[in-house]
Amino acid sequence: MSIEATEIALRAYVVPKDSWESRYKPKQQEVSYLDIVAVIDTETTADQYQNLKFGSLGIWISGRLHRFILFHSDKLTGKELSVLRDYARKHPVEDVKIEVTLVSRFIDDVFYPWVYDAHALLIGFNLPFDISRLAVRHGLGRKKMERRLHIHSIKERVQTSDTC
Repeated sequence: MSIEATEIALRAYVVPKDSWESRYKPKQQEVSYLDIVAVIDTETTADQYQNLKFGSLGIWISGRLHRFILFHSDKLTGKELSVLRDYARKHPVEDVKIEVTLVSRFIDDVFYPWVYDAHALLIGFNLPFDISRLAVRHGLGRKKMERRLHIHSIKERVQTSDTC
């Protein structure tokens, strides 16, 4: 096996340091959002629909792995699910047991609490695509956003209010 040089193209967006510090630098008593890092990846079907098969999310807090989750579609076959569970059981990551769960439960119990509520820094190689694999439904935006796609990641996310 030989290693060959390959040209690649990389697209990135970098916020200037001055702008970043003024907008995102946490207050002293707050936990820095960089202290919680979540890394996501998804695997899809090999057809034109590219539906979710399974995905993974690792959560690191202050540089140490806290949780590692494999989430899967409810459309996996029994054999595919068995392979996923066997892998999780036999291959802990950094001595952390791999959890296996349905994508719907993953969104409610892991993704929103860590990424949205705890403000974890979410990292993914192709993040817009990976997040779109978590969508329950989609539609077109309205008014000023009419030419944009709106993705709904969960069936219902109801926030209750203490006021009547």
